[in-house]
Amino acid sequence: MKLEVDFAGLFEGEAGEKARAAAARFSLEDVEGPQDPAFAQAYGALEGYFGPLGEIERREVHERFAASPRYARGPYEMRYHLVLARDEAGEVVGARDCTVALCAESRVCVVYLAHALVRPAYRRSGLAALFRLLPVQFGRTAIHAAGFAQDEVDLLLAVEQEPVDPVKMDSVVRLCAYGRSGFSVVDPAVLPYSQPDFRDLAALGVEASPVPLMAVVRWVGKEKVRELPARLCAAYVTHLYDGIHGSHCRAEDLAPLRDFALGRLETSGLARVPLLPLPERPEDAEALTRLHQDRVVPLITPPRA
Repeated sequence: MKLEVDFAGLFEGEAGEKARAAAARFSLEDVEGPQDPAFAQAYGALEGYFGPLGEIERREVHERFAASPRYARGPYEMRYHLVLARDEAGEVVGARDCTVALCAESRVCVVYLAHALVRPAYRRSGLAALFRLLPVQFGRTAIHAAGFAQDEVDLLLAVEQEPVDPVKMDSVVRLCAYGRSGFSVVDPAVLPYSQPDFRDLAALGVEASPVPLMAVVRWVGKEKVRELPARLCAAYVTHLYDGIHGSHCRAEDLAPLRDFALGRLETSGLARVPLLPLPERPEDAEALTRLHQDRVVPLITPPRA
């Protein structure tokens, strides 16, 4: 299904003209099922980059998501999106996947920005800005479909990001792009987070090896606020572990990660948790130093059983 971009959620720090030019130049498709030829192209592009890093779910997991993109899990109404971008000649230039998890009871909508890839030749084209904007559109659509007004539900974009490693300039550039787009880091000392092990652990017969990452968020419409309510910090954890990752990861592997994160949050006693600024350019030494892996990894790594 072809996507039309709604620019209402564009953050002021984004290059609006470049994003609009990208929307005019590239075609965006929301994949319709695992049999859609666009599925293999989109997942293949993402898996080619994130697979070697151990940071993408198995193909069969995405096939299941694509086959039933709308589903309920506990109190969460879920919607999976896999988006493929093509240029004027029909060539694949990028892909994005994300999942909306809306809890009507708490009136919190978390959109998990799982993976985004722009082919090197198309970087700085504005396509990455579209990939950061689409989750706002998807979240607002879900809120409207549930019968709520936009101001009745907190909309939180949730990203997992590596701490700063100066050797990996791609990751630094990515953090800077998110920093210019209204995203911040939930203080890792208060909210430690780890991406669960996405492998088929039962088939492999190995123990889970989670990946410690930073909880990066955009509180849509409140990007200038420098603290995030503890309830939304908890939602980052529960919507991802219980609603999204819980649909394909074993409960016994998720429980220690969930307990570690929520336990640290509760122990802090904070009603509002500091949001640390992301760098907006690679020369932003203060922000980069604060998020350096040597500082952050010891804070977010869960203890071994």
